[in-house]
Formats: sequence, C-alpha cells, structure tokens
Amino acid sequence: MSTVHTFRIEQPHPDLELGIPRQPVSYTVDLPPQGLSAQTGVIFYIHGWGSRYDDSYARSLLPYLAATYDCLAVCVDY
Repeated sequence: MSTVHTFRIEQPHPDLELGIPRQPVSYTVDLPPQGLSAQTGVIFYIHGWGSRYDDSYARSLLPYLAATYDCLAVCVDY
C-alpha cells in the first residue's frame, strides 16, 4: 500500500499574466510502498470535470499507480 500525503498551498504565486487573484490549492501525493529510488518517476493525474482530487476513483487509482509503476502519483484540486 502506498503512503498518501495531502498538502495545501495557502498563498500560491501571483498570476503574472492576467492578475487574477489565486485561491489556496490542495493536492495529494501517493508514494510508492517500496520508497523512493533513483528510478522513481512522477505521474500527474488530472481528474475530469465534476470529479474531485480526493474522490473514490482517484483514491483507488493513485495508490495503484504509485505501487505498480514506482512513481509519485500526484493529483491537484484545481
């Protein structure tokens, strides 16, 4: 089973292009159960419209990806 960490960026960097105010951003990172190595990669999962970064599908997919492919599986609540 992978290890899951949830993070929140309270003050994201400013929008330099359009000047739109930024909201806090939450994201999860699933670590591979065997730990990190020089071969560990990163997979960014972008969920579909209307779903969430922490819904049941993502919570089953991300640990699978981390364990099967020796990667950090990251999903952002955009």
